[in-house]
Amino acid sequence: MTTAPYAPQQNRIAERNNWTLKDKMSVMLVCSGLPDNMWEKAIFSICHVLNKMPHKKLDKTPYEIWNGRAPNLKYLEVWGCLAKIGILDPQRIKIGPRPVDSIFIRYGHNGATYRFILIHESGVFGAIHESRGTEFF
Repeated sequence: MTTAPYAPQQNRIAERNNWTLKDKMSVMLVCSGLPDNMWEKAIFSICHVLNKMPHKKLDKTPYEIWNGRAPNLKYLEVWGCLAKIGILDPQRIKIGPRPVDSIFIRYGHNGATYRFILIHESGVFGAIHESRGTEFF
């Protein structure tokens, strides 16, 4: 059965998933205190974690079905938490502290890194940086 154009309410499963993602995203943004323009990063992180959680009917994770092995969950962190990251020499200022305050906003594409938004001393959010060497708080 196909749905009518511009009538998303006819596809109940997709609409329910959209509402679930939207509700989780709203909670994450409110709890972290990050601005609303970070909604995309929150949605990406939600999808990343949901793909590592078991499906109620299959008792397997989507990751496990796709890759044939159970996912490693040791690297998961709390979204929006504070972290200190070390900036590598080419990107670091010559004078000043090596560790930089940041906020965790997303997992990297390859799963081995994290993405952060850097916090300037004035409290303003700065550039996005991807790193492995991180201390989470």
